[in-house]
Amino acid sequence: MRHWIRAHATYANVAATAALFMTLGGGAYAAVGNPFVSSGGTLQGCVAKRGGPLVIIRVGRRCPHGKVALRLDQTGRKGPAGLQGSQGIQGPQGVTGPQGGSGATGPSNAYFASSNNTLATLSLPAGDYAVSGTIDFSNPNTTGNDSGGCSLQVMGPGTITADSPFTTIPTSGAGNTEVELTDQGVAHLPGASQILNNCFFTLSGTTAVTAVTAIRVGTASP
Repeated sequence: MRHWIRAHATYANVAATAALFMTLGGGAYAAVGNPFVSSGGTLQGCVAKRGGPLVIIRVGRRCPHGKVALRLDQTGRKGPAGLQGSQGIQGPQGVTGPQGGSGATGPSNAYFASSNNTLATLSLPAGDYAVSGTIDFSNPNTTGNDSGGCSLQVMGPGTITADSPFTTIPTSGAGNTEVELTDQGVAHLPGASQILNNCFFTLSGTTAVTAVTAIRVGTASP
């Protein structure tokens, strides 16, 4: 091998000769611990300054006087990074995920209370409300008209503007005359409070079912 390189290599084709050497046998020589291949995988060669054959020398030897040392690496230098490739096509749409759980129940904006007498009491948090009160009178008397009325009131912090309706509860020969009365208002409650639908009647035997409803609104000015 050394004789062939000495006879044919010149300074102009050193790179081609070294590449051929590395391709055909460099890897194999390194694998078996060839004396011409260093532990780092390089070859050491010598060539005359004015041209001539390339001589491969053993590891640890130096080129004689008048010749230039050449170090040949088995692995070349890292080349520059390649250009960025084109964007790939969009993948298929994924499957639909499972349905999420139900959210917590939000606060109510409508409130209701009723009673089987003349007073219905409704507890409310702070806010502005449209309020409606009703009462169903039943007069079982066969003689003598009854009278009744209602008023919406606030017990606690707040104000309410409402009408105070009044009605006559007539009687009939068959008895059990029923009359419904409704009162409405607007309440402003700066804190937790109670709304009362406070009603009355006068004749003994008359019965009533009283109710009050409040619906929270944005802003009210009683």
